[in-house]
Amino acid sequence: MTFYKKVSPFRAGQTIRCCFILILVFLSGCASIKGFPKSTYNEKDEIKALESYHAPAKIEEYVREPDPEKKKSIRDNFVLARMRAMDIRFNLFLQALRQENIPAKTAVSWAKTGVSTAGGLIAGFPSQILSGVAAGLEASQAPVNEHIFYEKTMPVLFGQMEASRKEVKARILTGLSQPISVYPLPKALVDLEDYYLAGSIPGALINISAASGAASSEADKKIAKLVPLTAQQAQQAKVIGEAIRKETDLNKVIKAIQILNQKLNLKPGPVPSNLQEAVNQLAAIWQGSPDTPENIGIFYEALQEGGIILK
Repeated sequence: MTFYKKVSPFRAGQTIRCCFILILVFLSGCASIKGFPKSTYNEKDEIKALESYHAPAKIEEYVREPDPEKKKSIRDNFVLARMRAMDIRFNLFLQALRQENIPAKTAVSWAKTGVSTAGGLIAGFPSQILSGVAAGLEASQAPVNEHIFYEKTMPVLFGQMEASRKEVKARILTGLSQPISVYPLPKALVDLEDYYLAGSIPGALINISAASGAASSEADKKIAKLVPLTAQQAQQAKVIGEAIRKETDLNKVIKAIQILNQKLNLKPGPVPSNLQEAVNQLAAIWQGSPDTPENIGIFYEALQEGGIILK
């Protein structure tokens, strides 16, 4: 037989009042922590005022304007106004992300749980009190985990967004210092789209992934330099250097250069006009590449495909 002691309604009421006071204190504390000072201007009003500078009609005005200086002025005002509008919206976006997420959600979850378990506390049965507490802990677990995820990942994304936006902004401002023949409005519009994407979570993830891939590739190159060459690979490297110096067929050297540009993803240079230029260009590619097993294999195959005899 199980015995229990009934809790008085007065004592249960005191317990519930204390719980709700703590919840209200937590909620009021969360509401006061905004993370951003109050703006000195009305964001919506400024965005509205900027619309006349970068409205679609301004693109038509730019196209029709014959004077280069006036055309440049239209371009500059359009781009700067749109950048300013993007900056305002980006700041509002950051504020919304920071304020809507946690810890207010956590507090609300606790409050809902407290309401749903109040009946068990009033009844006064010890088992019901324990189950009410357990339910509260279980319900609070999800927002706490969400809070941890938010705290760990969002600062990284925010940092990447800021860095990417500054990079694109520098590109745009550099373009605006150029005449319209070098940096026309359509080109600026493309950069403005990049500026917008740089301030988004998908854009941040793309840039983080790209940076990670570049770092991984650079690490692979450093590791490859530390791998010792076999006797055969060292001999192949020697043969490659001698074959480049001794080749007398201009067409073969040019073909080998073209193959290497493709295999190594190099930007093609000017086509050599004589044998000496061609040999110097091929030698520069060879000397500028690290002596790794992979590169030696690539050069060896490229020279063979180009018709250069290796011996």
